[in-house]
Amino acid sequence: MATLILFYRQPNEVSEADASNLLNSFRDQIAGEVAIWELFDIRVAIPVDFALQRFRFETGRYELNLSSRHHQLRMVRFSPAATLLGRQDLPTMAIHTFLPKIKQKPVWSQTDDAAVEGRITPSSTAARVASRIRRLPPYRIFRLWHEIEKNRILGVQLSGKKPVDFQRFSDICEKYETI
Repeated sequence: MATLILFYRQPNEVSEADASNLLNSFRDQIAGEVAIWELFDIRVAIPVDFALQRFRFETGRYELNLSSRHHQLRMVRFSPAATLLGRQDLPTMAIHTFLPKIKQKPVWSQTDDAAVEGRITPSSTAARVASRIRRLPPYRIFRLWHEIEKNRILGVQLSGKKPVDFQRFSDICEKYETI
């Protein structure tokens, strides 16, 4: 997106200070604002500071990867859920989806038939350094849930080198849905 602002003026009509004040008040995005993304059968409200980095749309699997200055956001959608869950349970699927190269076990904060949520945080300074060497974000929180009536599995992971804001993560999850 680009914005062009032109000042048409006669000499002495608008001062440089007035023009400067107007430019200083201009914002193309407001902190906390979200953009609504709607693709195929998914809809999500994503904070505007995240930009799309990669995407993948395959039969039965969608994936969006976005990043902001300090965090990465990964969103997935799988179907048909009933078939996939016949082969593995949600916690196993979450580990294979969000933590394939991580040996550290997640701390589970929710596990039931319909949803799983977990997080990984560095257990020590040495673990934080090791994750930097491997170029993996040391802080991760993820949720995978089954939309039974739509036969879909949705998932969100927020990760970064700095601790993840749980409320921001939760807001993204709440506004991620199939339509």
